[in-house]
Amino acid sequence: MDDLDSVTKSEIPMKELRDRMIKLQEDIELLRAKIKATEEEGWRLTLLRAQ
Repeated sequence: MDDLDSVTKSEIPMKELRDRMIKLQEDIELLRAKIKATEEEGWRLTLLRAQ
């Protein structure tokens, strides 16, 4: 039963997990913004080439 406890109990404190989650959410938001900017730039280039 000790083996099961070692697997189910988190080695990482809750505060650290929460901090990691917040950091991941911030990273995701930044990546989404970069993707959107890249897509917009791609459309601008496409429109310029079409002229």
